[in-house]
Amino acid sequence: MKRNLFRIFVAFAAFFFAAQPADAQFGNILKKVTKTLDTVSKKDAKIKRTDPAASKDMPPQFIGTTTTSESGATVINPFAKDVDIQLVGAYGKSTSENYGTVTLVLKVKMIADKSRIGLGGVGDFPNSDLRSVTMFVDQDGESYTPDGGTTSDSFDVSEGVYVKLKLDGTYTRFENVKKTAKVMQVLKLGLYVDAAIRGYITMKNVPIQWDVEP
Repeated sequence: MKRNLFRIFVAFAAFFFAAQPADAQFGNILKKVTKTLDTVSKKDAKIKRTDPAASKDMPPQFIGTTTTSESGATVINPFAKDVDIQLVGAYGKSTSENYGTVTLVLKVKMIADKSRIGLGGVGDFPNSDLRSVTMFVDQDGESYTPDGGTTSDSFDVSEGVYVKLKLDGTYTRFENVKKTAKVMQVLKLGLYVDAAIRGYITMKNVPIQWDVEP
């Protein structure tokens, strides 16, 4: 790169010295050299910022397995080897003319030998800075979180058997949701099984069924 630039500078010098007075020649060459170096510097800076070696690859265990429900919603589960999670639906119950409460219904089957699972609150992955509070964003960009804070609700589950769970606890229930919310564009649900199996489940394009019983 530097050798090519030097040749370009020499060519510029030969041309301008032949066509212009000495002072003008030097000034013009200096301007062009400065501009060229600035361009090279910007390109080098861009290369450094986008160098793949400078970024960390996503740990394979956090990439997740994606499944699609009958409604067309997708569930991204980074813990599929430990727990099978299927979406039954998202259900809204009116509390006023314009607002209501939204709850999720899931089917959960443990693959790991565990009998309790925590859902809701904050999901943070072990040995990683990946974390998210339980929340969803509707089709209009409105975001909602449970009022319970960072703790999760605990549920009884069983190894090898699907258990239907209604997430209607303090840390999983979404309150004061506008009834204009028809679809959860994205939902992040905290999950805790043990110190090694923890983080969050992601769901996308989940329809909200208002005033319908699960």
